[in-house]
Amino acid sequence: MNGLLRLTRAIDALNLKVGKGLFWLVFAAVVISAANAVVRKTFSMSSNAFLEVQWYLFAAVFLLGAGHVMLLNEHVRIDVVSQSLSRRTQIWIDILGLLIFVIHGNSSVTRVAKTAPGTIGSRSCVRPPASRRAADG
Repeated sequence: MNGLLRLTRAIDALNLKVGKGLFWLVFAAVVISAANAVVRKTFSMSSNAFLEVQWYLFAAVFLLGAGHVMLLNEHVRIDVVSQSLSRRTQIWIDILGLLIFVIHGNSSVTRVAKTAPGTIGSRSCVRPPASRRAADG
């Protein structure tokens, strides 16, 4: 039992450090977004790479920050409804909401992975570029 408690404390400490470090990813996303807007408006040019980096940073912040937010009990909930409920009911709502989110998220990721082009079980096939198809005859 003491080993598990040490493990959970270590995980909590890691989540706190990761959560505090995510500030820099958010800062980088803001800087990239602002720079992209300035370049686009000033020089009438842009790159999809900037948008891709912003999305990757957002995904990293969201996924890596989830443990930090849950640890601090700052996750999104409807406080107007839950504040009038008993503490026990609030805990059950949190547990069921988390389970539904995890199960739905897992099934969505699995569904996308199975139907992505080129993956086993996909209904489409990956086709070579048109120039290569034309050259192959």
